[in-house]
Amino acid sequence: VLLFLLLIIVLLPQKSQAEVRITAVGDINFGGRLKYIAKNKGFSYFFSFTDNLFLQDDLSLGNLECVLSKKGSPVSKKKYTFRGDPEAALALKKWGFELISVANNHSKDFGETAFLDSLEHLKKAGLFFAGGGRNLSEARSPVFLQIGKRKIGFLAYSRVLPPGWSANSKRSGVAPFTDFHQVLQDIKRAKRNCDFLIVSVHWGKEMSPNPSSRQIKQAHQMIETGTDFLMGHHPHVVQGFEIYHGKLIAYSLGNFIFSPGSSKGNYSAILQFTLDEWGVKEAKIYPVFISNGQPRIIKSKNRWLEEIKKRCNRLSNKWELAGDELVFRSFRSKSFQVFLHLLKIKEPYLTRLN
Repeated sequence: VLLFLLLIIVLLPQKSQAEVRITAVGDINFGGRLKYIAKNKGFSYFFSFTDNLFLQDDLSLGNLECVLSKKGSPVSKKKYTFRGDPEAALALKKWGFELISVANNHSKDFGETAFLDSLEHLKKAGLFFAGGGRNLSEARSPVFLQIGKRKIGFLAYSRVLPPGWSANSKRSGVAPFTDFHQVLQDIKRAKRNCDFLIVSVHWGKEMSPNPSSRQIKQAHQMIETGTDFLMGHHPHVVQGFEIYHGKLIAYSLGNFIFSPGSSKGNYSAILQFTLDEWGVKEAKIYPVFISNGQPRIIKSKNRWLEEIKKRCNRLSNKWELAGDELVFRSFRSKSFQVFLHLLKIKEPYLTRLN
């Protein structure tokens, strides 16, 4: 027993450069009345109570559900159209974001010119994005980021799209989720070129607290094909977080910077997880309340955290309350980690090192 404990101490990596901390949020929208709040209070207002999470991690990402441009006009026959100030791109970068999905049903709210202009503003701000481009090839192309020893891949798609918004060979637009076989092929190709693959999907039924059976089936297929973390959004409420084959699935991360049309949309969550040399080491869910477009982490035990736990436990029943957070630590046992290390093999569902 003593020898075994000694092996654990010696062989298991301590917190080091090998660890990567990733933070994921849901819908980000600087349009509508939030555009005027930003003008009056500054963009720092939106990050006042959450900035430490993003500034102290290694990678932060979310879904940009608006266009950032001063060009274009609202598309006709669309009830909700959102356009934010291009300065918002710089604000996202300043407050710790690196990676953005533009695959959703609001990216072209102000037409093609504004859509392409928004992508340029993201580039100029130093933000990486996926899920949209000048043609289908660009929209479906993965983004790769090197973080320490890790190469992170990112793909983004939208199931919810107005007619004509999908990119094709001759038209700019968003990567569609309609051809699921093609999505799986994209995942296979991307995974061959990275250690950890994140896939973002704009899907689901608005205001539904649970994913559909079809979503669950497709999420599992994407994990089995090579996805390491699947992040969903569009319902504007938080759905359950699942652990499947040791991989994370966030069916809906709800809202982040947003002005919800329903009080239910004010309650949200932030997901943060840590990778070590064997894959996901630990995941945390922070409960959030959005007030006047500003997300705040709820610091005391509350019914909302209990409700998130219930939604998670319908899918993965090992989430635990730990103070003001939900935590999942049992991705694999330490004895199994030592066993893998001694044999110099890796679990098939964990990340690869370069």
